[in-house]
Amino acid sequence: MKISVIPEQVAETLDAENHFIVREVFDVHLSDQGFELSTRSVSPYRKDYISDDDSDEDSACYGAFIDQELVGKIELLTQHGTI
Repeated sequence: MKISVIPEQVAETLDAENHFIVREVFDVHLSDQGFELSTRSVSPYRKDYISDDDSDEDSACYGAFIDQELVGKIELLTQHGTI
């Protein structure tokens, strides 16, 4: 798996799709070497979400790629708010 920044236009395209079928999940673990990722198969289910049309200017979108195919997206903020 490769994690890299994806352009904002690509991220917006992904947000237009607000549901997908999940067949595998990725587990993230912290270790002395950094992050470790593992995958496991699950019974297929539909995942729905509300897209966030208001991208934060202080954020960056990253894509997870397997065999050069985008399999996931995460948006990280450079700052966090206070409660």
